[in-house]
Amino acid sequence: MLDDATAEALTRSLMLGTARRPLPAGAGLGGLVAADDPKAVLKAAALLGQRDRFARPRLSQVPVSEPILADPRSLPPDAARPLFLSLLAGKSGHSADPVALAIADAMARRRLKLHPFDLPRLEAFVRAHAAQLGASAMAWAGRHAGAEESGRGAFDAEAIDETNWQKAGPARKSAFIRSLRGTAPDRARDLVAGIFATEPAATRVALLQGLAAGLSEADRAFLDSLSGDRAPTVRETAEALLARLPGSARSRQRLQEAIDRLHLGHTGLLKRRATLRLEFPATIKEWQRESWAVATIAAAGLDDLAGGLRLTVDAMAAAAEGDEILAVALAVRAAREGRFDLLARLARAGAARAWIASIEAGDLNEAEPAFVARWSAAALHPELWTDLPAGALARLHEAIRAPLPEAAIRAILAAPAWRSLTAAAQRQEAPLAEQAFTALVALTPAPLRHALQTELAPLPPTLTARALTAMALLDHIDAA
Repeated sequence: MLDDATAEALTRSLMLGTARRPLPAGAGLGGLVAADDPKAVLKAAALLGQRDRFARPRLSQVPVSEPILADPRSLPPDAARPLFLSLLAGKSGHSADPVALAIADAMARRRLKLHPFDLPRLEAFVRAHAAQLGASAMAWAGRHAGAEESGRGAFDAEAIDETNWQKAGPARKSAFIRSLRGTAPDRARDLVAGIFATEPAATRVALLQGLAAGLSEADRAFLDSLSGDRAPTVRETAEALLARLPGSARSRQRLQEAIDRLHLGHTGLLKRRATLRLEFPATIKEWQRESWAVATIAAAGLDDLAGGLRLTVDAMAAAAEGDEILAVALAVRAAREGRFDLLARLARAGAARAWIASIEAGDLNEAEPAFVARWSAAALHPELWTDLPAGALARLHEAIRAPLPEAAIRAILAAPAWRSLTAAAQRQEAPLAEQAFTALVALTPAPLRHALQTELAPLPPTLTARALTAMALLDHIDAA
């Protein structure tokens, strides 16, 4: 039997050569090999080999090192992986549709990340939504990005505060400033002013949009200082915010422009009532009228506008009911001022398109859930829709980046326009049905997904496959 010391001596002798280091004496080999045996070296090597076959290796301490990139997010269930690939893999152009946006936002909400093997297979989706998908996705997407994009790093803090907000991307910076404006408006403006000069133009615009909530006279000096900004988009955004400040020269100018375009008349013989008609500039084409009216009329405060016409706000709204475009512009302004009762009245009386005009004006971009709930109850009246506006619903989801309240979805699923769409889809006569279905999936809260699945199940799979697969994936994500 070879002990450790003898095995070590024998190993050294064989490695260095027996001429330089003779084998241990025969007794040292346990009497297994005679000292004068001519094959002593071969037998010693065989003994050593047999010993090494059965000797247990020594345990070695593997050094523990920190991972190159810390990403504490969890992986979604394994059953979700094929659904990701089915919906988002390849270059099919689906990385920015409502379904893709809803999936990215759900991943961010549940603090989940993609499986690392799926990152290259979902390249377009990862690059479009890396900020929502976690640090590993941001690092992967930034490997071949330009210097400005890759310099953002892989910041993925769950909570944003004053200590880390500068490391976030433009969207999260803007959301943080918008949230802070609700509790400390001056502090929010000071934080923006402190980093404004060092940020790229797109981020400066996003920061200004974050300041749009709760504008006051205290913001005037900062906004005035941006008149010489190097980026035209920043100058235009600052000017638009200045025009919204009550009492500013620009706001007074816009108010007078609006009043000059409104013609007050009266109708009726026994019961006279006021009527308002909006006159458009000769250079404005018919398809531009609504956007021009929103930019001109909705820029003025309702109280100031009614005062200039010597009417009450309610009387002005009643007088505008015969002019659909004017009613839409007033409804947009009512939403901005939080006058939801007036908004609902105008929407029911002829301004049913006011919700679309608010979206196109950017008034709902990343709006607070409480505002969206009250706005949707007042502005959305699916029972009045002649058809289901698939494109507008997709833009609505892109603006709010969240599901609608349950009451709004129930109203849509009960509306005649929805019944007409599903009937046409059953006959394969609805070219926009798939777009409408995916938009509704993104806007439907989790408790109502089963109801939507029930509605879509009987329809042709060519129109519903993406919507049904997306709902299955969202259920997996929400359950993780």
